[in-house]
Amino acid sequence: MGRWLGGVFGNTKLATDVTTDVTGRYTISDQYYMVQEGGWVISPIELVIEAWGAGGGGGTAGGWTYGGPGGSGGYTKATLKVPGDYRGTNLKVVVGGGGQVNGATGVRTYGGGGGNSIVNTDNRYASQGGGMAAVFLNNTQSAPNCLVVAGGGGGGGSSRADNGNTGGGGGGLTGNDGSNPHSPSTYTGPGGTQSAAGVNPQGPGRPASYKAGQFLGGFCCDTSYGGGGGGGWYGGDGGGYLEPNTMSGGGGGSGYIVPSSVIAHIGTPTMTTGNTGPNSTSATPHVGPPNPANQGAGGAQGSAGNPGFVKITINDPLNVGNTSVTTEFTYNGADQTLALPSAGL
Repeated sequence: MGRWLGGVFGNTKLATDVTTDVTGRYTISDQYYMVQEGGWVISPIELVIEAWGAGGGGGTAGGWTYGGPGGSGGYTKATLKVPGDYRGTNLKVVVGGGGQVNGATGVRTYGGGGGNSIVNTDNRYASQGGGMAAVFLNNTQSAPNCLVVAGGGGGGGSSRADNGNTGGGGGGLTGNDGSNPHSPSTYTGPGGTQSAAGVNPQGPGRPASYKAGQFLGGFCCDTSYGGGGGGGWYGGDGGGYLEPNTMSGGGGGSGYIVPSSVIAHIGTPTMTTGNTGPNSTSATPHVGPPNPANQGAGGAQGSAGNPGFVKITINDPLNVGNTSVTTEFTYNGADQTLALPSAGL
């Protein structure tokens, strides 16, 4: 007489075990499978997520001579085997906005890009950092629910000497620092890493809400004179100001992929850091690879950065007749959602 191992759960298929012991894993139906010692596990969903962080805005000459281009956003791709317990829930999708030129006082770019102005109305010079591109479980933006992040690029600064005060590219594992060839590196906007936001030592006096942190790029360090940091898993910090030639570019934000110990990976994930803005008088928007449609390009002098982009493919054998569905998300300035397939057929 075999042991009873089956039951009704969501559909009407039953199963019995005709051997003395249960060994290995047995498929019971197209929807559920049975684990050793009984119990039901809902089939997982395969998600292929590609994300491009937004580019930082290009700085302007203002009362000086040159504006530094913004950094491009980073690129992240991962194929994840999301447990079936998440069926029927919503993903939250954040598509960061490109850094704006001479952004409004105290304002971040959507997706966490840092601003270029704290209190001063003299906004002629640097630009905002770009926002991150990210996907979260349970429609909730938090570290425990985060699946994938591509960091935004830092905003460009300004200089009397050349276009060298450029924004750093977004991550990748680590965001690039902003470029600042004219003064000590302590004035440069540092990029975010896997464990911490960038910290510019010139800006400790800023209000806490203007500093870089998780998902947030930092504002410039001195009123309006430095590029904002890019948003990311951890944001890059803003640039500092030092006469005679430096309003440094902001640092890029870092990228992220949920560890395989938390959610299984299929294949090898990709994390590509975007490029720091080019240092040339005829600088054009800087495109970070791979970039077939200019997503997340950093802004040229006086031009806004390009917004981010997210593409999600759901591969689900339970979705009969449509087992692979791709959805593309472009920037609209607000949170977006994608419903995961439900457990029912």
